[in-house]
Amino acid sequence: MTSCEFRFHSQTQTGLRGGVNQDAVLAHPPSFFGVADGVGGGAYGEVASQTALDCTVRIALTDAAAMTTELQTLDSSVAAAIAEQSSKPGATMLAALWLGSGRGVIAHCGDCRIYRMRSGLKGKYYLAALTMDHTYSNLSLTPPAQGHPDDPALMLGLGADNCVSVQEIRVQKNDLFLLCSDGLHRFVSDQSILKIISDMLDNERSMKAICQRLTERAIHAGSYDDISILLIDSGNRQPRKNIFVTLAEGLSPLSRLFAVCGGLMQLGADLAGG
Repeated sequence: MTSCEFRFHSQTQTGLRGGVNQDAVLAHPPSFFGVADGVGGGAYGEVASQTALDCTVRIALTDAAAMTTELQTLDSSVAAAIAEQSSKPGATMLAALWLGSGRGVIAHCGDCRIYRMRSGLKGKYYLAALTMDHTYSNLSLTPPAQGHPDDPALMLGLGADNCVSVQEIRVQKNDLFLLCSDGLHRFVSDQSILKIISDMLDNERSMKAICQRLTERAIHAGSYDDISILLIDSGNRQPRKNIFVTLAEGLSPLSRLFAVCGGLMQLGADLAGG
């Protein structure tokens, strides 16, 4: 799928334990992209995850302070949607990304993640997690009985105040963003995610193929949870190895020389900007 400057693809798959897929994925180009992970042990996790995205997509990209204020009602909206169908509690985690010209805002709750992959010198790619999981260990909290330090401590729908973290980010040309549920990142390391994406980009594989490969790797690693992936490319990426061929084809020898020199200048500018 393509919209304005952004190419994107999403994929969600029910986990090996079966049942209803309680994840939800929503792309509303050109500015909003989100992944939500309904809690498996709660009632109507799929309702919680879809409600979180349906409410979040209505928020316009402004600044972190204003968006934090708007997101304060998200917890109660999820709780109300659950209450309409069950007296039991339900909850969801969330990762949301708003993209604008040269900037963006991320919001997250729980252990859904947002990664950014960026190219640097000599064509090397770097992967950075833009979110920190809201786990008991990361928040220096004691988990409940039979809980685990790596379990999420914050979720939407359980009445917690200020449970959504909001942050402004800078967006550069060719930044690539990955939003995912823990069905991926708990079973596939950051290093493996980086290698899969970078190798397939260098071989001009499609966004769909990359999402499929990541899903397959998680399943092969034993992921029993629902796996949701949303991949967004913020630029019209072209392999650097082809830049001179593209510029020089069909030109006279003198024009080809000028084209190659121009290509070298553009490559230097791209490297400086990365």
